[in-house]
Amino acid sequence: MPEIVDLKTLKPDDIIIELGDKKINISNIPFEVALDIIDKVDELREEKDYSKRKLLSMFRDIVIKVLHEADPEIDEKWVRKNVNAFQMMILIDKIVNPILKGLGMGVTTQETEGNVSSKKK
Repeated sequence: MPEIVDLKTLKPDDIIIELGDKKINISNIPFEVALDIIDKVDELREEKDYSKRKLLSMFRDIVIKVLHEADPEIDEKWVRKNVNAFQMMILIDKIVNPILKGLGMGVTTQETEGNVSSKKK
């Protein structure tokens, strides 16, 4: 008898965030976004030195992309108006880190604490 895997039933638990006047489900991140994240992290790690600002800017862009995928009305302008620094760090933790961990590319604490020299893995 063949094994049947119903991919429609395989999905992560919903993660709903409330921002501004919106409730946004961030649990269904498209695989293309995950590939973009891999590319951006690889590019950054290939640089000799990079700053915390550059790393966080990259993560902010990823967060904006995921939020936009979940709700097309959300763009960079909306995020700048509705998301504070503390909230952005939570969004990075809820969106970027699980993708990187799932792909075996976790970002170390050292990489988010200031200027560092990257090491190719």
